[in-house]
Amino acid sequence: MPGFLQRVRSAVSPNARLQLAYSQMDGSERHLGFPVVAKAAQRGDTEAQYRVGRAYLDGNGVPPSRTMAAQWLERAAESGKLEAQAALAALYLTGSGAGHNEAAGAGLFAEALPGEPDFAQAIRWATPAAEAGSADAQALLGYVLTSGPQAMRDLPAADEWYRRSAQGGCAQGSLGHGLALLRVAT
Repeated sequence: MPGFLQRVRSAVSPNARLQLAYSQMDGSERHLGFPVVAKAAQRGDTEAQYRVGRAYLDGNGVPPSRTMAAQWLERAAESGKLEAQAALAALYLTGSGAGHNEAAGAGLFAEALPGEPDFAQAIRWATPAAEAGSADAQALLGYVLTSGPQAMRDLPAADEWYRRSAQGGCAQGSLGHGLALLRVAT
């Protein structure tokens, strides 16, 4: 729970107010922090856009919505936020990327029904994050290059991305790298 001094500072400083809201969202006062962070996101704050996207993805202070998550994550990803790029790539890989379920009358349970994976968009967002060092994006890129549509497959490149991801401490990268080593050994 944020302390008294932090609350006093937040009353006079917009930046302190936003930092307090981040603390609230990370703690037990999610419902108090989300509106402040959402306003900052609407004003174009990249970190706030990412956090709003994650909040919708995780159901943190708001009802979960992959569609809303994708929309906010894409805004942050377009501004270069690596974590947003990796998360957005994963959403596209699961068929829940931006634009999914936007049709009128999609229904009450539309969020529970992801569409088809969009491998091209997954690569589009995973590549810059992977190149910048995101171990999660590297593993995701390795997966698409290994298991995506035949035209996108590139096993040597996938193996390299898995190796980099494993070196970055990512469990999925370690698994992919291990499977790549087994494939080469057989």
